[in-house]
Amino acid sequence: MTTDCEALGEMLARLESGEGAVLVAGKVHADLPTIQCVSHPEGARLHTDGEVRHAGLGLFLAKVGHKDIRFDGGGAMYRADTFSWCPLIASTDQLAAMGYDIEAAKAAIVELAENAPQGA
Repeated sequence: MTTDCEALGEMLARLESGEGAVLVAGKVHADLPTIQCVSHPEGARLHTDGEVRHAGLGLFLAKVGHKDIRFDGGGAMYRADTFSWCPLIASTDQLAAMGYDIEAAKAAIVELAENAPQGA
């Protein structure tokens, strides 16, 4: 387990590197999508081309643009003091097609880090 500040730093680094995106479990900030937001029905916050499938051991897969995206859920997620998170492995084009707002997620992480207690 890491502190919230450490986790937020790792999440921001992932977003800034262009290696994909991040998801959280439960509501952490309105601009940080949750694992539950990734779905295929019309109107889903992060829309996939088809059903999100559980592949076992916490791994979830879905198609966006005829290619897989993936993320870990449940016990496979990274743990911070007050929340859990995971990388969302998807290309920049897939993230755009899904409706993932990278800039809003970055701003949310910066805001959370600024308000996190020191050492927490």
